[in-house]
Amino acid sequence: MPFGVEGSVRGGYGTGGRRYGPETGSEPMPLMSGELGEVLLPELVQMLALGGHTVRVVMYQRSGRVGELRIEGGRVRHCQADEFTGEAAFHHICCTVGWFEVYRDEAGGQDTISCSWQQLLFESARLQDEANRGDAFSAGDLEDLALDEPRERAASVLADLLRDPRTPSAHPVASPVAVPPPARLPRESRRPEDDGFEAIFGEAIYAYLCRELDEAEDLLHRCTELRPDDERVAVNLSRIAQRRRRRGKR
Repeated sequence: MPFGVEGSVRGGYGTGGRRYGPETGSEPMPLMSGELGEVLLPELVQMLALGGHTVRVVMYQRSGRVGELRIEGGRVRHCQADEFTGEAAFHHICCTVGWFEVYRDEAGGQDTISCSWQQLLFESARLQDEANRGDAFSAGDLEDLALDEPRERAASVLADLLRDPRTPSAHPVASPVAVPPPARLPRESRRPEDDGFEAIFGEAIYAYLCRELDEAEDLLHRCTELRPDDERVAVNLSRIAQRRRRRGKR
């Protein structure tokens, strides 16, 4: 059963025990609010996407509003942060520490993100891995990453989303919400427009997030047959090979 957003607010999650009442005046009341750090943006996205919600997530720091994310029917459609838009904006703020508010939203509006939420988390983890190793990455990919302790902890928790289950996390988080693992959706329940390459690629990302490397690799090879020149497939096959090599060294 998907986690209920409104139920979490009534329970006082992330609000210091505050119970929200009905909306008053022209200002809508948030469905949910909390601290980014206690719950991270990737965890929040996973929960809202699996629940199939249509919402707007607004993120703040002491300096004011720093970003906005729009989710429609469980699909991440738009992100804006500082001068960044789309996927670059999501990667820019994925480890933000501050607080968030979730508002009910209407379908429609600006679409700047076309990939699945699983791919967004996968790519954010990849960029963070590169940042932690000191690898070079292109402008706009976490280019302002000046890590203080809270952001470093947030980045580590993001990496934990993809860590091997046999390796204990160095930064356990006592989250007030038990976020479910990625749900393996029955093939017949997937949307018709997701058939073909994108559907198989999405399955591969699901498998990787569930740490099923053999299945992920097989699905990516199927993607190669459909689109031999797709760079995403080659990059992710390389990442799986690197992960296997790291396992072999233990």
